[in-house]
Amino acid sequence: MYAQYLERPDTFPSEYEKLLSLTGKMKIKDLTSAANIDVHDINFWRASLKTIEEDIEEFIKLSYEI
Repeated sequence: MYAQYLERPDTFPSEYEKLLSLTGKMKIKDLTSAANIDVHDINFWRASLKTIEEDIEEFIKLSYEI
């Protein structure tokens, strides 16, 4: 979800609020579609993992400075 926010910081907060209001009322595919997220799109998952990869790389870089 954080990767989605980084891609669309202006519109994502309202989309996320809508997603939260619908949680538990819809199937996951329909719920995430309401927030313009396609959980069946491999790029959604790749972008999510990319943010984690960047955090790990930053951690490793900083650990060498200690």
